[in-house]
Amino acid sequence: MAAIRACFVFGIIIVLTVSAPDRTCDGLPSECCYIQEGVVIKDLRAENCKLYTEHQGLVKTRSSNCNDPNTLTIHNNGCEAMCTFLPLNNYGCVDTQHRNAWLYCRNGSSVYDTSNGACDKRRGVLFLGTEAFDNASLSKIEGKTWRQVINLMWLTVPLTWLLSCICIGVWLYVWKCPDPEIIPNYYVGVISYAMAAVIATLARPHFTVAVSNFFTGLRVGAVAVGESFKVLIAVILLWSRPEWGITCFAVGQIIGEILYVITYYTFFWIYVNTGDEVDKNFAFQSTRDFFPKWSETKPFLNERMAMLTQSVFRQSLLKIFLTEGEKYVMTIFGVLSLADQGVYGIVNNLGSMIPRFVFQPVEESGRVFFSQLLLRGKKFVEQPKDEAVLAYQVLKHLLRVMLVIGCIILVFGNNYAFLLLDLYGGEHISEGSGPYILKWFCVYVLILAINGIMECFHFALMNVAETDSYNKKMLLFSVVSLVSTLLIPQYFGGAGFIIANIVSMMTRIFYSILFIREFYHGTEYRPLKSLIPSIPFCISLIISSLIMKLSESFFCCDQGLIFRLVHVGIGGLSLLGVIGVIYFTETDVSDFVIKHYRKTKAEKREAEERKKAEEAKKREENGKKSEEDKKLE
Repeated sequence: MAAIRACFVFGIIIVLTVSAPDRTCDGLPSECCYIQEGVVIKDLRAENCKLYTEHQGLVKTRSSNCNDPNTLTIHNNGCEAMCTFLPLNNYGCVDTQHRNAWLYCRNGSSVYDTSNGACDKRRGVLFLGTEAFDNASLSKIEGKTWRQVINLMWLTVPLTWLLSCICIGVWLYVWKCPDPEIIPNYYVGVISYAMAAVIATLARPHFTVAVSNFFTGLRVGAVAVGESFKVLIAVILLWSRPEWGITCFAVGQIIGEILYVITYYTFFWIYVNTGDEVDKNFAFQSTRDFFPKWSETKPFLNERMAMLTQSVFRQSLLKIFLTEGEKYVMTIFGVLSLADQGVYGIVNNLGSMIPRFVFQPVEESGRVFFSQLLLRGKKFVEQPKDEAVLAYQVLKHLLRVMLVIGCIILVFGNNYAFLLLDLYGGEHISEGSGPYILKWFCVYVLILAINGIMECFHFALMNVAETDSYNKKMLLFSVVSLVSTLLIPQYFGGAGFIIANIVSMMTRIFYSILFIREFYHGTEYRPLKSLIPSIPFCISLIISSLIMKLSESFFCCDQGLIFRLVHVGIGGLSLLGVIGVIYFTETDVSDFVIKHYRKTKAEKREAEERKKAEEAKKREENGKKSEEDKKLE
């Protein structure tokens, strides 16, 4: 009954949130407005709409003298998709009043889109080159030493270099390159982003040490320094040297990665050379310990750790296809037009911010926690009891927290999708299929939240044999993903890729559920019950969704700024109401969050007190030493 109740409530929520509000064409001609799958779509790209022209792959773009309507040029197969979504003025030029802050277009091409694609490729190389090593090095494996962990992590550098060389060859000599007149310096950009991936791996051993010792501030600080300077340098170069194009992003990328590495090296150099008493138990006593070295008593690599790395690497190859497969299908098979690809890219990048900045850190911390707490290949009854019970409590609470966050994003994100895209990119994005895609992406975010925690627990417990078995099952998942990606978009357009990802993710969740149930079989512990939302929480979401839909129909989004603010205010009050329901009814969630916050605050206070005590002790020792020196004199 509980499962039926959960499915019923989720169905109501999804129907209430994903359904698009009715909109009229407001007198627009049929060339500009039409109905597709029950959704009224204003296609402002049509020729009669006078914003810009797209006809059989020919996109009207601006020439070097954009102010002269007689110098307009036509480029075929040269314009990037995202630039077709910048509204043009009467001269066919980009209207600076509506210029999207994320885009910088030159001669009708999107330098940002090309840079973003190169950045995605860099992330793929970095994922393949480091994911397997991270999982193996952070796992609880008997007999491994820190020396062997460091030796293993330094292997990421040559592997990433090899993968980068292979990918450079594919990107430059196998796949079609953009017209150099449209996107100059493409070769420089590809090579630079590949180099940036290799540079990042130079700090991978230090990253592993930071994760294992819970130096959270270091990890956040290193990423913040690298990303901040990366963006700052790119913006400065784009402002001062716009003709450089993608080179501006490439220079920022390389300098950002160098500063990221320097941050790790500087921190640990200071940390191991301070000589504090509190650091005597730290495994690394000099900066030389962070580099590979042979041991007289132990082999260079731990055999079990190396075998696990090999198995997880094969898994990573399939995993990257499952997570990035729709982009390859979109490019190779041409399922979507360039214009639809542009909308999908904008919505996908915008919607991915929450999983990247909220869910990913939680998943990484959970993976480290479970890997270091539990033994691989052992059932619950075979694990140390205290550690197994603690892992159960953390898993249960994490699943509950992610469920609550995902449901809130689903409901509120769907009701504010149109307004968000309208503020982000104007009506050229919000009036088309963009809101419909973003609504489905909110459903996908909920699925991602649940799957991330399940898989970090699942992967932390699989031994080599189970990992190899799972890799075979991932082949089936890949087939399901490929078929879904090819078929579903034909009926749902750009949103079909999101729906296909949901189908693929649900197959992975199903297998993780089977694994978790088997792990706790024969015990009284049922962590998966935390995925059944409480009735008060569901009712609060349904009521909030109805209120926000009424608010959207009355106040949003073509009646001016004041009405938009009223709509946002109603959403804020609804969110406060949902949070109040969570606080009083979801006591496990609120207690877990409050306890974690207080624990983190107490740990910081204790660390500060230890530091002050250590400094006082040093001052006292220095004072005694100076007095002794005076007596000797």
